[in-house]
Amino acid sequence: MMNNVMLVGRVININNDGTIICISVKRLFKNKEGEYKDDIIPCKISSEMSDNILDYCVKGDLIGIKGRVEVDDNNIISIVSDKITFITPKYRENN
Repeated sequence: MMNNVMLVGRVININNDGTIICISVKRLFKNKEGEYKDDIIPCKISSEMSDNILDYCVKGDLIGIKGRVEVDDNNIISIVSDKITFITPKYRENN
């Protein structure tokens, strides 16, 4: 059995300690109004990865997350990140 999740989206929020990051992932299809909707997905980040998140990510950056779905005792579903790939280059065109 497998429990794998792969997401690519834009950073919209990082909590103060870097342990939860929210990304916006655009759906592949249009809704009835002809618009693409975004899903806002919170992802748990390990403390080992949180320093890199705080150092290298800002709102709007494109990142990839590989992880798994986790369900707690209260049936709350979370995405737990195992690996994060920084897709936006470290240098920014407007610098």
